[in-house]
Amino acid sequence: MSYASSMELCISHLIGGIAAALGDREAIVTPERRLSWRLFDERATGVAASLCARGVSYTGSTVIAPDASVAERMRSPQPHFGILSGNCPEYLEAMVGIFRARAVPVNMNYRYTPDELAYVVKNAGLCGVVYQRRYGPGLAAALEKTGSLAVLVDIDDGSGIASVAGSVSFETLAGERQGHDELPVCSGDDRYLLYTGGTTGFPKGVLWRQEDWFRAALGGVQRQTLSCEEAVDHARSARHLVGMPASPMMHGAGHWSSFSVLLQGGTVVIPASPDRLDPGAIWAAVEAERVVYLQVVGDAFLGPLLDEFDRHTYDLTSLRFLLTSGAIASPSRKQALHARLSGLRILDTMGSSESGTTAESRTVSRAESPGTGSEAERTAQTTQDQAEKPRFRLQSTARVLSLETLKECEIQEEGLLAQTGSVPLAYLDDPEKTAATFPVRDGMRYSIPGDHAVRLADGDIFLLGRGSQCINTGGEKVFPEEVEQALKNHPDVADALVAGVDDAKWGQAVGAVVELRPGREQGEQELRVFLREYLAGYKVPKFWVISHEQVARNQVGKPDYVWARRVLTAPS
Repeated sequence: MSYASSMELCISHLIGGIAAALGDREAIVTPERRLSWRLFDERATGVAASLCARGVSYTGSTVIAPDASVAERMRSPQPHFGILSGNCPEYLEAMVGIFRARAVPVNMNYRYTPDELAYVVKNAGLCGVVYQRRYGPGLAAALEKTGSLAVLVDIDDGSGIASVAGSVSFETLAGERQGHDELPVCSGDDRYLLYTGGTTGFPKGVLWRQEDWFRAALGGVQRQTLSCEEAVDHARSARHLVGMPASPMMHGAGHWSSFSVLLQGGTVVIPASPDRLDPGAIWAAVEAERVVYLQVVGDAFLGPLLDEFDRHTYDLTSLRFLLTSGAIASPSRKQALHARLSGLRILDTMGSSESGTTAESRTVSRAESPGTGSEAERTAQTTQDQAEKPRFRLQSTARVLSLETLKECEIQEEGLLAQTGSVPLAYLDDPEKTAATFPVRDGMRYSIPGDHAVRLADGDIFLLGRGSQCINTGGEKVFPEEVEQALKNHPDVADALVAGVDDAKWGQAVGAVVELRPGREQGEQELRVFLREYLAGYKVPKFWVISHEQVARNQVGKPDYVWARRVLTAPS
């Protein structure tokens, strides 16, 4: 398959152009396999040709008119094809192959029950699924509820579990060598669909144009006029980036980070134990593959990684960039990491499935010998005061809008964090949520997922938190994230979740579920006194559950506030 000079900015053309330029450079590396860019692209093209031969393709127009209605934006004419898999090369090959067939890949959570999988199958209108065999029994149970699908593709993961009846092997698809020159012509208007579960309710499908997704989430935001040819040229000439997305590819943070590495002409490293957080496997892979860039999800990853670092010795001198996305990191964890790794740059990004990246915070270690302990921690140099609320620099496309008027906020005014420019088309088949999250004002279309922030004079923001979790206690607003960050500044606190508890006097009261570090002991009063150094009195929790039990987060590290409220209100 050839790529003409007038390529549209879509994933198929970007990957194909980069593969043609880089050839034998490694694209994906695991402990067992090493795939060159040429082989990665050939296998993805084989997947596309096989899907087209099975009727999973689209040849019509996907253009969205600027004045399209909500109903028109929600309409996704391309076939939807699910991926139910842990992190592996086939996940990325499948995504590119499905895109190249002009179908739409749909992420499926491998931790879902059959009922939850059945919901995604029906809600997304899937015509097929590619799955690892270990997840086949759950998929088969889901299909008993929804009816069979036209195409099932199994990835042999070595689990020894039989494939679902009627499945074809992924290797059969990837090895297809017929029809490579007859594939449909892809477009920047072709769709990308991301299912996001959040912490409550049914998962929602966020529908993007591919070009908008690239610009908002995969690195293109820095140059909004970047063409496909320029992006390929940049990848060809850029310094070789060896990157490891440590979070699951079934979530946006994982496959966004993977594609960000690939679209810079880099190499994606997948560690051993890809379906669970294994700090030893992550650090071992950083050492073995000389990883330069590591992506994690906030404190849920940083805490175990720091503990593993202090238990064993690893050569991590190659590591220069650490990105945390999906959940922000506490200042104390970042300080501890800076103290242990000299010259490390930590990029803490703010964004969502509905907006892409909206803001970021950068901290930098001093270029000194790494160490541990309190003396070394005092050498960490950062670009912000660690005692402040989380402070971020807005992207050029982001705004802070008034809660009442959706006009840009005044300095020091609280408002809603919004993205402009390249934003999603809609929530799939949900006009009410689409109208609320993607409003149009004065000809400008916004994405407003619900994060609250205070606009500062220098262009930065103080991030307050997600409005849907805001606690109203006696008329005062308390954002759980602010209290959680303050609690995690305490050296004995491993993790914490904060939620509102019904209260006869205040309407709601602040409650905290605190996970202590092994061997540490703290009581409510000590923690209250500690928090008063950081927070106003009304923000200090009135209800506490303190233990050494791990707080509940989902597999990508996001907080489970439903669980926290249940724990706080359980009979003692």
